Amino acid sequence: MVGPMRPQFVLFGSSIVQFSYGNEGWGSILADIYARKADILLRGYSGWTSRHALQVLDQVFPKDAVVQPSLVIAYFGGNDSMRPHPSGLGPHVPLPEYIENMRKISIHLKSLSEKTRIIFLSAPPVHEEKIRETFSDSAAELRTNESCRIYAEACLELCREMDVKGIDLWTTLQENDGWQTACFTDGIHLSAEGSKIVVKEILKVLREADWEPSLHWKSMPTEFEHVLRNYPDMRSSGGADPASICVDRKLLGLTPIAPKCRIFKVHQRLRKVNEACYEPALLAIGPYHHGKDGLALMEEQKLRYLQSMLNRRNEKSVEKYIMALRELEGRARSCYAECFSLNTDEFAEMMLLDGCFIIELFRKFGMGNLRDKCDPIFQTCWMLSGLVHDLLLLENQLPFFVLTRMLEMTRCPSEPQDLIDLALNFFNCLSFPWSLRLSHSSRNSIQNIEYLLSLVHIAAFSSIVEIEMAGKAVLTIKELKSMPFATRKDSKSMPCATELQEAGVQFKILEGGNNLINIKFTNGIMEIPPLFILDNTEAFLRNLIAYEQYNRDKDLRVTEYVSFMDCLINSPKDVEVLRRQGIVHNYMGDDEVVSTMFNKLGHYVYH
Repeated sequence: MVGPMRPQFVLFGSSIVQFSYGNEGWGSILADIYARKADILLRGYSGWTSRHALQVLDQVFPKDAVVQPSLVIAYFGGNDSMRPHPSGLGPHVPLPEYIENMRKISIHLKSLSEKTRIIFLSAPPVHEEKIRETFSDSAAELRTNESCRIYAEACLELCREMDVKGIDLWTTLQENDGWQTACFTDGIHLSAEGSKIVVKEILKVLREADWEPSLHWKSMPTEFEHVLRNYPDMRSSGGADPASICVDRKLLGLTPIAPKCRIFKVHQRLRKVNEACYEPALLAIGPYHHGKDGLALMEEQKLRYLQSMLNRRNEKSVEKYIMALRELEGRARSCYAECFSLNTDEFAEMMLLDGCFIIELFRKFGMGNLRDKCDPIFQTCWMLSGLVHDLLLLENQLPFFVLTRMLEMTRCPSEPQDLIDLALNFFNCLSFPWSLRLSHSSRNSIQNIEYLLSLVHIAAFSSIVEIEMAGKAVLTIKELKSMPFATRKDSKSMPCATELQEAGVQFKILEGGNNLINIKFTNGIMEIPPLFILDNTEAFLRNLIAYEQYNRDKDLRVTEYVSFMDCLINSPKDVEVLRRQGIVHNYMGDDEVVSTMFNKLGHYVYH
């Protein structure tokens, strides 16, 4: 024994633990992070199960030891979850026994000391193809990702029951693009990248845990820190600078940004201009607003729509749908750029209820015979309009491939429409400020549709793409704004509608102008498609703008259109000019409301 005594962190488990000091493993990373703060002790045993762990628990963690560990990070489950070997000699531990074994391990560790803290790591996923390639076909048959999921969920459920901190490795690792090859060396054991993710999750638990004293490395004292305090030059001659250590550790904890992240939360500067335009009023879709107060009515309606679908199909259980959606979980999670706290079961349930509700809503809207006579959505005058608003919020989205999968699994034999047709029929008929249609070329590029708001963005502006592809020149909004109207010599900006009219410019409705940005200016005549200003128009425009702001690879068509209209409309008088020509149809009643809306739409929007 050497001194001084430091807190002891014990890593206890099977090969995931034993190998954690090699290949830039998570054990070695923790040892580096906790240098001069805690001793990281390795007790890893390759091939072991929870059954083996119980046999030696008193020897590894004797209750009469003078010094008890401050933290035990335990991992068992991967070997337990293997399917039974035909010989009966494999490591398989039946699920009930595994749960009971882990319960006994938890009870024993808790009995060591009031200050002994515990973290259980769930079974991680496995890459079955790599296992087959590295080991054998039989090995891949015995160790499956689905069995790992079952044991991982059982471990996490036990953690909740026993009030033990648990880390869901099965879900967390699969949230990373290419996790199969990036996170594993042989399909089973962690790579350096996989170990970094494990460390990040452990540090997150330690940072957030309400433990006294805190076991997060930033909160723990550094051994003999005072010795070199008066010798700053020593840092450059071999001693590590504390600031550099801090930054290096933060860099170590970073995980790659998923390149497919497309569903964002609106940033605060944009949101604060009109927060109501970005918040659901009735319906939460996706994880960001899941479980929020005030949205309970639609949560019950989601269950009713699911029950309606099952009854129509003479089905009693949702199991096949849950299993199908679990296969999409990793891909779906990677679509969300922001953090949320749903575990794997909650996420699968959310995908099922939200996806089924949207598909059934579109169906019932288009096919009245599917509606329940008491359905409040179709019995009230305001709910459908509110649902349109909520379904087109940037933060309130479900990946399009999830909706497509739900439609494919529940399609009626006589159902002619695909998801695009169902969705556009719904939005076109309900309080939408302009016509939506999908060009032939856009329909053939369905992979570009990320979610419903993305579909509306494509459908609202696809006709301009067709015109450009056909070689018919149409002035862009940027070109219109930069034209030398010569009505004001003291300003470089485009004149407003009143000034243009006074200068002799005539305004007309663009005939057949279903696309908002098909604006023409020839021979002193400006032709503009009609715009219907409804209660939800501002929210539609704001969320389409936000979509473009977070997807700069898209054309900024809405952003440019709003900027153009902001130039045309400076005051209620400008709205009146456009309204009298039939270009603006103001269902808000007050021209000042419209002018204020356009004047604020561009706040904190970047071109």
